[in-house]
Amino acid sequence: MSDIFIGIDPGAKGAICALEPSVPIVEFIDFTDEIRAIVEWVNHLRINHEIKAAYIEDVHSLYGMSAKSNFTFGWNVGIPHTIFKALNISLDKVQPKAWQKAVGVTAKNSKEDKNAIKKDVASLCKEPYPDAVLHTPRGRLLDGRSDALMVAHYAYKLYEERKEN
Repeated sequence: MSDIFIGIDPGAKGAICALEPSVPIVEFIDFTDEIRAIVEWVNHLRINHEIKAAYIEDVHSLYGMSAKSNFTFGWNVGIPHTIFKALNISLDKVQPKAWQKAVGVTAKNSKEDKNAIKKDVASLCKEPYPDAVLHTPRGRLLDGRSDALMVAHYAYKLYEERKEN
């Protein structure tokens, strides 16, 4: 049974990443998939691997979002919490700034480049996980995947640090 680490970006077009760092193998399921498919995928991971850590980005609604957007956002955050609770998998929260700092994100969003952090995160994924599918065939960044992968990478790094101490 191999060890895996799970990272979750719970955005509207978020993703769940399963990372087996020793190989490395990176698998994703997107939140655009059916909830049943997500449950089956996570349950398959639980049965076939030892989940060493699972982290979800600890996000919240933003001032100025419409009521509908806030409701949808809350729904999307609640889905992974419900799935993991139902499957008896411990799910920890991590602030975006905490995992970003730990994995080496240096970019800051600006008026000129509102996606600077997303681009930086995606570029950080390339060295340790060059085979991870983060882009469409036309080169557009797939929403949520690079963040989910780096949250899983953060979980792995944290686990290794705790193991050493």
